[in-house]
Amino acid sequence: NARAVGYVPTSTKSAQSNITFSFQFTESEFPSGYPSFIELQPGMVFATGDGNNNYIFNVIEPQTAPIASGGLCTFPNITIYEGTYLNAQFTVDKSNFNQKFILENKNIDTSSIRVEIQPNPNEEYNVFFDQANSLISVNENSNVYWVEETNEQFYELIFGDGYFGKELNDGAKIYVTYLTTRGAVANGIVAVNNLQYTGRIITSTGQSINKTASVSAASNTFGGASIESVQSVKFRAPRSYGAQNRAVVTSDYETLIRQIYPSVADIYVYGGEELD
Repeated sequence: NARAVGYVPTSTKSAQSNITFSFQFTESEFPSGYPSFIELQPGMVFATGDGNNNYIFNVIEPQTAPIASGGLCTFPNITIYEGTYLNAQFTVDKSNFNQKFILENKNIDTSSIRVEIQPNPNEEYNVFFDQANSLISVNENSNVYWVEETNEQFYELIFGDGYFGKELNDGAKIYVTYLTTRGAVANGIVAVNNLQYTGRIITSTGQSINKTASVSAASNTFGGASIESVQSVKFRAPRSYGAQNRAVVTSDYETLIRQIYPSVADIYVYGGEELD
């Protein structure tokens, strides 16, 4: 019923931390001179724990940083996300009229989903597609996809039909990466003194390097949340449909704020007509 009114229940949300870390390189490691920059690859970057459980934190986008003349390379204020970094691949088959592209894992953080499309299987280039939330500003050339929750709490990727969103070619390859997460359980970890680097970096010249990172700052983990409950969906879906992404009356603001901050416990919205 929620799908019928265009409402997508809020997914599980990964706990996160904002972290600053650096690498100190030496001339002996690069006899021909330091590379201009290094790139941190998406996926597992740090491991930590809270005394009871161990957690993996990831980056979901490549991160680059320049190497200074003294060999110091700093990644400032990078956001890392708790979870298991996974990938999926699909091939578009136009002869299968019931083909669906479903990520068959529970506890997926839908905000971590990243989609690349290889339009022609015979040509080695990929195009990034963005997640869309409505049909506004979407045309036949828009590289977008939509996410819908299935009955099993999996997520299905919906692509355009050539009118709203670009239609995929027969044989096109779909590459997806995403996080499955423990949600709110990973909140509140004092991370700054308890992070073990496990990432992978590549230099501007394409060289893969094993190096230990030094963490100088990290916020306590925050923002993790469980998947939206059925009771919440029943309450919020019709109100979201009524708001239609507007911000006019107080109920509109309640709906939009919960979409942006799903882990919030309660909201009280009031306007000038209620103030003396």
